[in-house]
Amino acid sequence: MFENMVEQTIVTWKTIIAGYNQNGLDGMALNFFSRTLSASSMEPDAFTVVSVLSAYTNLRMLKIGKQMHSYILRTGMSCRSQIMNALISTYTKSRSIKTARRIMDQAVVADLNVISFTALLEGYAKLGDTKQARELFDVMNNRDVIAWTPMIVGY
Repeated sequence: MFENMVEQTIVTWKTIIAGYNQNGLDGMALNFFSRTLSASSMEPDAFTVVSVLSAYTNLRMLKIGKQMHSYILRTGMSCRSQIMNALISTYTKSRSIKTARRIMDQAVVADLNVISFTALLEGYAKLGDTKQARELFDVMNNRDVIAWTPMIVGY
């Protein structure tokens, strides 16, 4: 479908990737991303990177997720909250909690939100590290029901 479009744009590219990813077709999302990346001059934007990181995470492909992280750093892509959250989630779900914490510690405070904290809390809870989870939870400004969930599950 995309290949037959008269005008292939970043908008259609990222929409197709996100559609695959959001419907559990992560392999197709990554295949499409790879094919299109090598066959065109388009560069992924933040929205595309978030979908691709999610697909790598769902398929437990941490090594390639790390390559995407390197791409983000190499290109100087702005690590706003969406990308920061995706990276933290990728590393916590891959049990690389120290890397996730390092990303969070290096982030600009304005780019962190309840999703960032909750992703890290879930990682600590899954590893049974309730001490680290509690310390992080205690510094959170906004402790809503989403943030409480991993704490309850962890204890």
